[in-house]
Amino acid sequence: MTSSAMVVAAGACAVLAGSLAILAGDGAFPTSDRLRTTLMNRGYSSDGTLEFIAQTESESSNPERLAQAVQVYRTLLYRDPANPYRWCDLAEAWQLTGNMEQARAAFARATALAPAIPPVQARAGNFYFVTGDADAAIASYRVVLSLVHDYDWIVFLNLKRLGLSPRETTTRALPADRETASNYLRFVFSSGSVGDADLVWSWICGSKLADDSTAALFVDYLLSKSAAPHAAEIWANYVGSRRGDFLKPNLVYNGDFSQTLAPCRLDWRIQTMDGVEARIESPGAATRNLHIQFNGRANVDYHHVSQVVCLSPGRYRFRARIRSDGLTTNSGVQFHVADPTGRLQWSTDAILGSHPWMWIEEELSVPPSQFQTIEIVRRPSEKFDSKIEGSIWIDNVSIERAARPHRQVTAKVGR
Repeated sequence: MTSSAMVVAAGACAVLAGSLAILAGDGAFPTSDRLRTTLMNRGYSSDGTLEFIAQTESESSNPERLAQAVQVYRTLLYRDPANPYRWCDLAEAWQLTGNMEQARAAFARATALAPAIPPVQARAGNFYFVTGDADAAIASYRVVLSLVHDYDWIVFLNLKRLGLSPRETTTRALPADRETASNYLRFVFSSGSVGDADLVWSWICGSKLADDSTAALFVDYLLSKSAAPHAAEIWANYVGSRRGDFLKPNLVYNGDFSQTLAPCRLDWRIQTMDGVEARIESPGAATRNLHIQFNGRANVDYHHVSQVVCLSPGRYRFRARIRSDGLTTNSGVQFHVADPTGRLQWSTDAILGSHPWMWIEEELSVPPSQFQTIEIVRRPSEKFDSKIEGSIWIDNVSIERAARPHRQVTAKVGR
């Protein structure tokens, strides 16, 4: 046997010896053989039957029946002293009898036997939570969170009930795990404030756990809380080198379609539709654009390319570079800006026919709103020849604050 194997074996023997020592405990309970003989004489022979009896007895509030449950669990443990689940059963039975010291010792044995088994650590954590031992509860819950995510929400709730603030939870209880971080951010959305969510997001970024999906989740939350400018700043800071001219001064993110689309409402959302194909193309090594192609088989109501923009009230300048080829019918392609209810605030003239690459530029006035959505649309035609065919290419979409007009001052000549 190798030296490392001998160390492991010695450790296992120590745990087993400790288990048997706890079971030997005092003389208040009958020995394993005596209890087993008694139960077998009553017709209770298998471990499954004994476990059923113990569970039934432990559900009673009668002290004698609870004591019987403890005895049955001890019998089961004599047969299998290295079973951490049996130790949890015994600990909870002792807890119900009010014997907290024995319960604590049994849970300590269970977690020593199963340092990486989530249900065991969760049961121990719940005991420490109920008894107000915050440090021990946090230690067990942290192990659970690092292993599985089935218990995340109840763990987060118990940590909050222990009095931990979001700052304490992130620094003391959360492992550096992306899914745990995302789930805790969701939990704070439902139970905390925008300030709490900001704090958790800062911890996520500082721990290098942020990704596009979690950032998009936070942006959605901020938009729902009427914090659109803050959402835009969060997204701009998160994307870093990908931001391009976003907010500097362009209020449209990824207006040149140079970045891979992110699952965020502050990036372009391209949905599929029968009769239309929309895709981002790379005609050159350093250029990308959006190509929308209509197949001429339907009178489509198209609004399947969009992005949320955060425009405070005022005047803005819209610009886009476009090319079209054979766009038919009397209803062409337009850019719309709408409020969160879908109410149209502004639109460009329809683009029809064929055009080489050219700039379109217009000014728009934006009334107060939580945020807006810029859409590329084609409304259905009411004419007989209504099935649209043709293509449009779009690039360099931007919305910027309009420059304030210079006031003309007329000098007055004094007498």
